[in-house]
Amino acid sequence: MNWKWVFVGKGVTMRRSIVLVLVLSAVASAQWNPVPVVDPGELAVRGSLFTGELPLEVGGKGWELHEDLDLDVEGGVLSAEFGVVKGVSVFAGGGLISADAEGYDGSSGSWLAGVRGSVVLSDEWAIGCTVQVSGWDADDKVRFGEITATVNVDVVEVYVAPAVAWSLDRLTVYGGPCFLMVDGDLDMGVAYGDDYGHASFGLDEDESAGGFIGAQYEPMDDLLVFGEFRSIGETLVFGIAKVF
Repeated sequence: MNWKWVFVGKGVTMRRSIVLVLVLSAVASAQWNPVPVVDPGELAVRGSLFTGELPLEVGGKGWELHEDLDLDVEGGVLSAEFGVVKGVSVFAGGGLISADAEGYDGSSGSWLAGVRGSVVLSDEWAIGCTVQVSGWDADDKVRFGEITATVNVDVVEVYVAPAVAWSLDRLTVYGGPCFLMVDGDLDMGVAYGDDYGHASFGLDEDESAGGFIGAQYEPMDDLLVFGEFRSIGETLVFGIAKVF
């Protein structure tokens, strides 16, 4: 069998199926407020929901599979944050992400970890940065027509989000640029009748830089709500945090 015909001749349907599987964890994220919500020794538990779009660039070894697709991605993340020293905290957690496009859908778990730190300039102003690493490793099956593809994906993403924060009473508004780096691998086996083929691909970010803005409000002591918009993937994030 001519496997190049299977990959290329099946056209957009094949490419959409592949990219769909890859972006399931692309927007899983923590809050990017650079100012930690915890003092040294304190613990905060944060839950967030997000929705957005984020295509990846798939670089094949001998295959042409570069295509931008609009995928609807949504999910949730539960994480814990611990204050290390004044102005510095670390966080880690995991979540569940789902995505669908052109009749295909899938879901997977993901993990994330990171650090945030800030320097207070005055009672109202602070500058800082959030660095987050997230990843996903899963096996999925995609079926279209007479072809069944078994896909193994291993993705690691690094977000760097420097920001300026302005606070007044219980309200904090923050924002700045954000940068994304993606490194991953995809191995795909394709069954077509009695024949079988295999291909490997590398994964890179399709959109490496953007910006974000967010707001955080404390309706009562040690309870916070927040919302963010990020231009990378046109992502919206909403959440709540409790400090212990």
